[in-house]
Amino acid sequence: MRPPQAPRALRDAPTPLTPPAPETAPSAPTAPGAAVAAPSRIAPVVSLPERTTQARPAASLSQRVREVESATRRVLLRRAAAVAAAVAVVVAVGWVAFLSPVFALDPDRVSVSGPEGQVDLAAARIVTDSLAGVPLPRLDVGDLEARIEEIPSVLDAAVRREWPRGLAVALTPRVPVAAVPGDGGVVLFGVDGVQIGSAAGAPPGVPVVDVPINEDTARVLAAVLDVLAVMPPELRAEVAGAAATSDASITFTLTGGATVRWGTNADNDLKLAVLQTLRQVAARVYDVSTPRAPITE
Repeated sequence: MRPPQAPRALRDAPTPLTPPAPETAPSAPTAPGAAVAAPSRIAPVVSLPERTTQARPAASLSQRVREVESATRRVLLRRAAAVAAAVAVVVAVGWVAFLSPVFALDPDRVSVSGPEGQVDLAAARIVTDSLAGVPLPRLDVGDLEARIEEIPSVLDAAVRREWPRGLAVALTPRVPVAAVPGDGGVVLFGVDGVQIGSAAGAPPGVPVVDVPINEDTARVLAAVLDVLAVMPPELRAEVAGAAATSDASITFTLTGGATVRWGTNADNDLKLAVLQTLRQVAARVYDVSTPRAPITE
């Protein structure tokens, strides 16, 4: 007997779609007599959020401020200590150099040199002795040289420090270029018109120049010396003496007894040429004070 069939309409109705069963991994064959295990379900894969490394909790703002302030104080203290040490060193060095007796001038360690008899060494030493005890770093060398050069016989002074407590002083004398007649002898003058000293007579090679000794002596003497400087050696050797009451009345006396009236120290080259011509004729006086109108007597 056949089983009853469903109505045709039901048989022809479309079969509803069912999702396919999930594939399961093949299971191992079951041994005879072993209990059959129930099929296992596959657990759904659950994605976990990524783990993030959290930073250490930051220090509080007040703590950070205190750390910065502490570091700043340490730096400032170190700088202050360094500055204080530097100042202390400078003060110590300054005291030793400028105030202590370590570098104080000792008169026994001062040497003064110069030509004997031509420069006043004793006067120069009096000047240096007045600075005894002054530390060498404080000693004004230029001022000391100027003070020594005020000595009439000194033309130039060179001062050098001799550490730790001495000085070396080298003197250049003024050379006399004229001897002016004076009481009991002659007064010696340098090329700059400065009175050097006195002597019983004119040194060898120094001409005797008769000029008044007053406030105009240097100017009048300089005019006479200008003329002597431009004379050729042979004529200069014949000059026995010179005289002038002013810088416009210069006269020379020659060894032969003749007198040369020179006038001022202007037009010296022309006057020399005229004098050479006039001396071709013997005369007692050669007047070249007006070189373009010379006179002989």
